[in-house]
Amino acid sequence: MYVFEDFIDSSKFSDIYYKERRDYFISAFKQDKLGNATDLDIDLIEEGYSGHEMGDVVVDAQLYEGPSGRRDYSTFKKLYGVLPETVQLIPHRKALHVLNKHATVIASKYETGSVEFYKLFARFVELYVESDYDDYLVDGNPTDVTRAYWSFLLCYKDEVTRVDVSDETEDWNFLP
Repeated sequence: MYVFEDFIDSSKFSDIYYKERRDYFISAFKQDKLGNATDLDIDLIEEGYSGHEMGDVVVDAQLYEGPSGRRDYSTFKKLYGVLPETVQLIPHRKALHVLNKHATVIASKYETGSVEFYKLFARFVELYVESDYDDYLVDGNPTDVTRAYWSFLLCYKDEVTRVDVSDETEDWNFLP
């Protein structure tokens, strides 16, 4: 198992601009997809840190630390399937990749996942957490966790589609 801090690109997180862009990513998701942005979220969005549309679960989890950290835990869980404090328990980079892939799709203006995509993600997270963050996610004998992992990754090709932004709908009630 690697040390959580070793995974973090500290130069990325220490860059104030990158941190602001990560805050923007979460706030834009709240506004565009959940429809529950706060005044603080809207202020951040209006500052214009747009353009960062990929999940980064490790750095985003750090935005929730300390007394001045973010407190919208349910938003983080919608994006990543786990709470911020859980991220440091995850020993496998491939699992973090799955969380990032889900966040990227669910927050995207340009892609949308099918109901099956979201079900497979939820199944992976459920089994992975129940396994106490199985270190043998990909290697070793197949388990329910490895099958859920591969099912989610392989479904991307058929279960994620491009969205014509001009026809984008405001009805995001299907979100898990």
